[in-house]
Amino acid sequence: SLLYIGFWFRKSRQEGFYRLTLAVFFPVLGYLLLFLLWISRNCEKSSLDVTPLDKEHYAMSKPASRALEPDKELNIIPLEEALILNNNSIRRKMLLDILKDNNNQYPRLLSLALCNEDAETSHYAAAALIDLRAKMSLSLQEMNCHYECGERKTELLISYADTLRECLNSGLMDKDHTKKLKLTYREILKEILEIHTLDEVYFIDRIILDLEAKDYRSADYYCEMFMKIHCDSEQPYIMFLKLYYSLRDRKKFNDCLAGLQKSSSVLSSSTWNMISFWADTP
Repeated sequence: SLLYIGFWFRKSRQEGFYRLTLAVFFPVLGYLLLFLLWISRNCEKSSLDVTPLDKEHYAMSKPASRALEPDKELNIIPLEEALILNNNSIRRKMLLDILKDNNNQYPRLLSLALCNEDAETSHYAAAALIDLRAKMSLSLQEMNCHYECGERKTELLISYADTLRECLNSGLMDKDHTKKLKLTYREILKEILEIHTLDEVYFIDRIILDLEAKDYRSADYYCEMFMKIHCDSEQPYIMFLKLYYSLRDRKKFNDCLAGLQKSSSVLSSSTWNMISFWADTP
């Protein structure tokens, strides 16, 4: 027994003490339990062992795989859900990771974090929002400077339009500033659509801004233009439906809805839901 226990003490003091306890308090049964434990461990080890060939196959099939680091496990939890949790450390950790990465992608989540009950979380969010708004304002000033100097290259106009859209979608600007940005965005979109009509988003944004401004003549013009250039898309029909709904023109609305159903466009599930809704509406 002493030789056996000494052998395990040399390998691991904790394991040796554990086996010594079993041998002392259970003179015969203890060794039987240790033997059964040894068999169980060997069986588990053999079932989990991977041969060199298996390792090579695994490495070839998953070359980019790697072990999950404990510090990275928090990235699995969405920040929106983390804000609901009552764990302040998780919230702060995830928020700091986002701030180190790129806070431009998370204005809405940062706004949610700003209202969080944890003072440190809301402080981080406020600092990030101030920084994000400053970056957007600086980017707008640079774009506007080039634009006012007479530069009308397609790349510049598209970059300016994308920056304006990002600022408007962020929700960080006040009401007056948002109104000015929308006016500027409408003018930029007008110039873009004179030279660049490949991207549907510029048609959609221009028509929506026209409808907000109740400039229905301009909205109709761009809807017609949109339909001619992107006749295979469902979006021109949807923009026409928005226009006719704003005008309260039920006949044209129904005609456009019927045209959408008969079109060769590949309709999304949301569009089919919209068609079903209006088809059932008396």
